[in-house]
Amino acid sequence: TALEINAMPSRLDLKDIHAYRARELGVKLVINTDAHSTEHLEFMRFGVGVAKRGWCQAQDIINTKPFNEVIACFKFQG
Repeated sequence: TALEINAMPSRLDLKDIHAYRARELGVKLVINTDAHSTEHLEFMRFGVGVAKRGWCQAQDIINTKPFNEVIACFKFQG
């Protein structure tokens, strides 16, 4: 399970306090630009800002990891 930090300025749904609480509970996060064009990729900084204000570090954010580790996060282990 992971929560999304949507970095689109009009869609900053997950607030820093939610990111902080998720981190406390061991819930991983993903930062998504919700980009519909290449210009929207610059919005990543807003998502990173939310994560930083929530005291998240790289190990708390799934999409800071190498590709093989990202894939491993989503493999069914039941």
